[in-house]
Amino acid sequence: MSGYYVNRSRKIIDFLIGFFGLYTISLLLMLIVTFIFYKNLAVSFIAHIAVVIAVVYFSLKKRRYYILIGVAGSFVVPLLIFGACLGVMAIVY
Repeated sequence: MSGYYVNRSRKIIDFLIGFFGLYTISLLLMLIVTFIFYKNLAVSFIAHIAVVIAVVYFSLKKRRYYILIGVAGSFVVPLLIFGACLGVMAIVY
């Protein structure tokens, strides 16, 4: 891991690739799949899972672990936001 991550900017770039790249690739893939397979949610779900698996495999094979951290963060942050919204709603109501 020390061979690729010689400075902090590479770590930050890989984290951002994992965090925002997963959303970008998934959005583009969903648009393409929606136009090809109209109203078939199973195909779009399988395509999204395939993208996540491909990103994880690529980052493990290339030993770019900060991409994995970004992918994990892209799953955790929406859950934290959802939990915070539920907490605010519980206080208000």
